[in-house]
Amino acid sequence: MGREEALQHFWENEVPKRTIARLHALDAYYQAEKERLAQPFLRSFAEICKKMAVMQKQGEKGKMAYLTYSMLRTELLSGSNHYLLEATDSRWFFDPVECQAVYDASWAFRFLDELAAEWTEAARAYAGQIGPAEIERIKLAQAEKFHQYVVSLGRYALQQIDSVEAFWQVEMEDELEVRVGEYLDQSEIVYCRDVRPKDSQQIRVWLEEGLEQEYGYKVLAGLDLAKGQFAGIDLRYADLGNSRLSGANLRESVLVGTRCVRTELNEAD
Repeated sequence: MGREEALQHFWENEVPKRTIARLHALDAYYQAEKERLAQPFLRSFAEICKKMAVMQKQGEKGKMAYLTYSMLRTELLSGSNHYLLEATDSRWFFDPVECQAVYDASWAFRFLDELAAEWTEAARAYAGQIGPAEIERIKLAQAEKFHQYVVSLGRYALQQIDSVEAFWQVEMEDELEVRVGEYLDQSEIVYCRDVRPKDSQQIRVWLEEGLEQEYGYKVLAGLDLAKGQFAGIDLRYADLGNSRLSGANLRESVLVGTRCVRTELNEAD
C-alpha cells in the first residue's frame, strides 16, 4: 500500500468512527456539565470587560462594539487549547489598541487530544506511511466539530449576561455582538445587544421580503409585527421578546434558539 492509498484508507476507516465516538463522549459530558462549565466562561467574559472598562476610563479605548472569542490553531497543536478574547470598537479587528484575555477550552479539546492519541496508535498498523504531520493535519481538520461545543457553551452561558456586573460598566455602541469563531476568520454570534430605535412597519416590510441569512441573531424585541406574513424565514437565535406576533404566519420558519420571552403569539401559525 502506497502512502497516498494508506492515507485515504485511514481517512475513510479510522478517522470517522473514532471521531464519532469521541464526539458522543463530549456531547454527554457537555450536557451533564454545561451549568458548571458556564461559570469559567462567564469569568473570562467578566475579565475582558473589566480590562475594557479600565482602558476606556484611561481614554485608551472607544465604545465596545465586538467581543470575540477566537480559536487558535497554533494553540491546538501545542496542546494549550486557549481561545483569544478581544474587545474592540466598531473597527473590529482593525481596532489598533489591543484589549485581550484568554479562555481555556480544554474541557472540549481534551477529547480531540485523546482522539489524536488514538489516531497515532492506529497509524502504527500502516507501516510508517502515516506520520505525526498527517495526524496534525487530521486533528486541525476535525477541530471545527469540537469548537462547536464552545460556541454552544458561549450561547448558553450568556443567557446569564445580566448577572455579569462588569459588562454593564463598559461603554457600548448601540449595537454590540459577542462572537465565537476562528481567529480572523468566520465566527458565530452568541449574544447580540441592539438598542437602536426601530420602526415596526419598516421591520415588518423587511421581514416579509424573505431575505436569506439576514434575520438570524437580530434583536427584534418590543415590535408590533401582528399578522405579518413571515413564512419560511430564518429567525434562528433572534430575539422577539415583548413583540406582538398575534395572527402572524410563521409557517416553516426556522426558529432554532429564537427567544420569545413575553411574546404575543396567540393565533400565530
